[in-house]
Amino acid sequence: MTVRQVGPDVVVQASGSANTNSYAVLPLAIVAVGGEVEPSAYIYVNYSASGGYFQLPPPSFSGPSSIGAVGTYGASTGSGDWVGIWFSNRSVIVPAGYVSGQSLSGTGTYSSTTIAALGMTPGTYTWTWGSGGNADSFVLTIESPASIPALSEWTQLLMALMTITLFGWHFHRERSY
Repeated sequence: MTVRQVGPDVVVQASGSANTNSYAVLPLAIVAVGGEVEPSAYIYVNYSASGGYFQLPPPSFSGPSSIGAVGTYGASTGSGDWVGIWFSNRSVIVPAGYVSGQSLSGTGTYSSTTIAALGMTPGTYTWTWGSGGNADSFVLTIESPASIPALSEWTQLLMALMTITLFGWHFHRERSY
């Protein structure tokens, strides 16, 4: 799963598969259409409010317990499969009727917001579970937004360019005589 700033929006894209052979299946209690993030508990994307399931992994589940600050944020839109990780419950989120190893793909968009406003901390987070043939992992990458120069930096750059231009124009003019 990747979280990135795309213009004024935050886009969450997920793809891959999950080995759920050693999981117990429970109905999903979360119903936010499009997806949801609670940086201290879970992140997921989905297409509709029905049909989601989370899978409780064996005791070997490990990984970070948080990806940021406390707060719950629902996506504006979503498409594709239920895909996510519920790290506070040591679970992965998959569609109802999911077959272990089946391909998953989903997207959620949080309109007119930023990664920071959603309380997420940029970085790469990895959760692992199972052992042997039932081992698997979930990797979440929250990209750092591209740095946009502050107005004062643009002003300094413009002044430097004007100075160089004026110097070049003056030097050229002096050599013309």
